[in-house]
Amino acid sequence: MKQKIQLLVIIPARAKSKKLKNKNIRRLGGHPLIAYSIQAAKAINERNKVIHLSTDSKKILNISKKYYDFTNDLRPKNLSGDYSLDLEFLNYTLRQYKKKNFFFKFCLILRPTNPLRNKETINNFYRKFKNSKFDSLKSIFESPKTPYKM
Repeated sequence: MKQKIQLLVIIPARAKSKKLKNKNIRRLGGHPLIAYSIQAAKAINERNKVIHLSTDSKKILNISKKYYDFTNDLRPKNLSGDYSLDLEFLNYTLRQYKKKNFFFKFCLILRPTNPLRNKETINNFYRKFKNSKFDSLKSIFESPKTPYKM
């Protein structure tokens, strides 16, 4: 039976990091970095949602299960390389849910590397987005200097 879900929240957290080893599970304020994305996902005002951890690491999955009861499998290592695209793990995730007859109206990606989120801001933008005619939304901020110098 086809299940229509309003929102899929994906938290991408691959094991390998070039610059900072184990960055997704490093502690910040007494919690692993990934915990903040999990809490933000849980705080989204949407009853009909699925929170999905997209990781290739059993360690990350086990640590994350202390904050949410994830039931999904690990993603393949070939979708977790330095040059892997978001589109690849996103399509993989959607195909896995399609096999289970889960279909989503909206999808949101919450990266662990951005832990300082305001739940009112997320909910405000989610509400505005789902009531709009737009098909995508990306949060950005104004850089203090030109991107060419970054």
